[in-house]
Amino acid sequence: MPAGGATLRIDARNDDPDPGRDMDYIEGFLFTESQATPGQARFSEKATETGATVTPGGSLVIPLTVPLGTVLLSAVADAPGGQDLVLTVRNPLGAVVASSDRTLGPEVAQVLSVVPGTYTLQVVNHGTSAAPTTLYAIPTVDLTLLPRTGPNSASGKIPRLER
Repeated sequence: MPAGGATLRIDARNDDPDPGRDMDYIEGFLFTESQATPGQARFSEKATETGATVTPGGSLVIPLTVPLGTVLLSAVADAPGGQDLVLTVRNPLGAVVASSDRTLGPEVAQVLSVVPGTYTLQVVNHGTSAAPTTLYAIPTVDLTLLPRTGPNSASGKIPRLER
């Protein structure tokens, strides 16, 4: 993309005859840049996907150890039948750091400036019927925060001072 920005256009077209299938979801955008190394992205995202059928009143609990350099943790819980889900994200100390309880799904929760450790993602079915649920966990890693490797990186040794 040239410096100064650009325009992103998304056209969503629905040709399904079923009027109940008139929704589109965009889970997010990731724009990357790196001025230090041309052609190399600054951020990386690798989503994990977990699926389960959650009984009424039941829950799906997933522990997630965030990668080193994570600056944003996004969680998305979706059930195709529009069931009443609640999504909660707890930090490594067990404190709730994000939650989502919308009338219509999907539920989306995000945590900025993530501390290292294992987070707990929980989806609770508050509906009256079983909910086939998919939970996506997407850590955004800032590659500039990772230790450098290769011939020009620091060896990890303390430099010796000479007189």
